[in-house]
Amino acid sequence: MSRQVNLARSKTRQRTSTRPAESSGRLLERHGNVSPREMAVKGARAPEQNPAYRPARSPAQVSAGLPKGAALAKPEQPVEPKPGITHIDFPSKQTHLMLAELGIDRNDPDWPALSLGNQILGGGAFGTRLMSEVREKRGLTYGVYSVFSPMQVRGPFMINLQTRAELSEGTLKLVQDILADYLKSGPTQQELDDAKRELAGSFPLSNASNASIVGQLGAIGFYNLPLSWLEDFMQQSQALSVEQVKAAMNKHLAADKLVIVTVGPKVAQQPLPAPTDKPAEQPLGVPEH
Repeated sequence: MSRQVNLARSKTRQRTSTRPAESSGRLLERHGNVSPREMAVKGARAPEQNPAYRPARSPAQVSAGLPKGAALAKPEQPVEPKPGITHIDFPSKQTHLMLAELGIDRNDPDWPALSLGNQILGGGAFGTRLMSEVREKRGLTYGVYSVFSPMQVRGPFMINLQTRAELSEGTLKLVQDILADYLKSGPTQQELDDAKRELAGSFPLSNASNASIVGQLGAIGFYNLPLSWLEDFMQQSQALSVEQVKAAMNKHLAADKLVIVTVGPKVAQQPLPAPTDKPAEQPLGVPEH
């Protein structure tokens, strides 16, 4: 038995001694993090001997490689679109509804008020005005959301949802009425307090990962925001009053300026169900488009 073991060991040593040097990548896989000196001792090539090796460049070298010249001019502000409804016929069981109008650019001082106001209208999940009236009380949709998308120039404000085709016209009217009523009355103090509390809990967590931090720093640089922007945004949001949120929403939005696009089949319409805590019709589970 010992003779067989010694013979096997001898063959292993022979195979090992004739094996070519491992690459740095394979060596790292087998031994973890090792220095170039350790690689050389183990028989691997130093990094600079690898044909694919590229030394790290300093920030100054990276900057020197960028195109020279003046910064690009800021894009022109978009033209205010003409309000109206456009329908696109499409064979499906549901109709997609999109309502939009121009909002603000990224440097608008009303952004904290609009962000918090939209959170109450339809920017959150359950509990928003839109979700409560359209889904929870009537079962008309799986989800309905509103959003501001500020850019270098004025970006869109949008409301998106899908509903059963035979209820699409009534649902569209309901959404328009909810927006108009919200602009007229503004949020309640309870809605504003809840939105502030949710923001205080979710905002730090949404910016806790390295990727989120890099994204925020990129936005600060791209939109030329102050380095204190994250802290400023939280402080300004928490200091807002009901009147300030209402004024900002009415300053930048109008229910009669909506550009509306509907995509779905043309079918006979049915009246909407009355609002209730337990809707008889549940929303379709999976959006179609």
